[in-house]
Amino acid sequence: IALRMWRLLILATVAAAALGYFVSIRQTPTYSATATLLVGETMQSTELDTRDIATSQQLALTYAGIAQLQPVLSDVVKRLDLDMDWQELRDGVTALPVKDTQFLELTVEANSPENAQLIADELANAVIRYSPTSRNGDDLDENRAFSRRRLERLQLNIAQGQERVDKLEALALASGAGSLENTREIQREIDTVQGLILGWENNYARLLEFTKGSSKPNYLTVVEPAQAGTAPVRPRIQLNTLIAGALGFCLTLGLIVLLGVQKPTAPQVVPALEPHGTT
Repeated sequence: IALRMWRLLILATVAAAALGYFVSIRQTPTYSATATLLVGETMQSTELDTRDIATSQQLALTYAGIAQLQPVLSDVVKRLDLDMDWQELRDGVTALPVKDTQFLELTVEANSPENAQLIADELANAVIRYSPTSRNGDDLDENRAFSRRRLERLQLNIAQGQERVDKLEALALASGAGSLENTREIQREIDTVQGLILGWENNYARLLEFTKGSSKPNYLTVVEPAQAGTAPVRPRIQLNTLIAGALGFCLTLGLIVLLGVQKPTAPQVVPALEPHGTT
């Protein structure tokens, strides 16, 4: 049946494909951009804590939900003065944590690459603003800056003190044949400087431990600003055309077979047999 109706099959397939093509090209192109956030501070830490990593991975799910809440999206709409409400913006927002990582990807769809990139970057900033990181961020950054300055100063003091001890020891060896009082004076100065070095080293160790302990598993940072592709993600014209053509072919084939099976067949005429003679 299908072979007899092959012209109709081809015509229907081409017509459906053409319809899919023209419908697709009339749709408004949609572009997407993705910004990536890091939950936690493991990348800035020299000593990794598996508990903090696990906590950050779980928090990434929470922050994915925060990215689609009304206050966050309304803040984005207000700051960018978008011609839409927060519900419309939410329809084009996807927030997903990257599996087995601390990364959170925020994807935004818009009618142009520039708008998609702009909204994705602002959405990432909005999530950070509504996280505990933002509320305590200034104090945390100030404490870290102070700790870094103190550590650098202590490093300099320790290096200069050790250099002074080395010079005094060399001086003591050079004046070994001199007066005993001069040697004792040099030794007292060496002891004094070594005591200072010991104190500086203790302070350095405590401050360094404090700095490591200030790491927050819920700290948010943008590790990759949004980048929008030049090609639209929708409509996919070629795919839509192929799907429309395949659907047209299948529907037409099914209809042809169905009609062919249900078509009544003409009754066959059986010729009458000649009666045989009797004896």
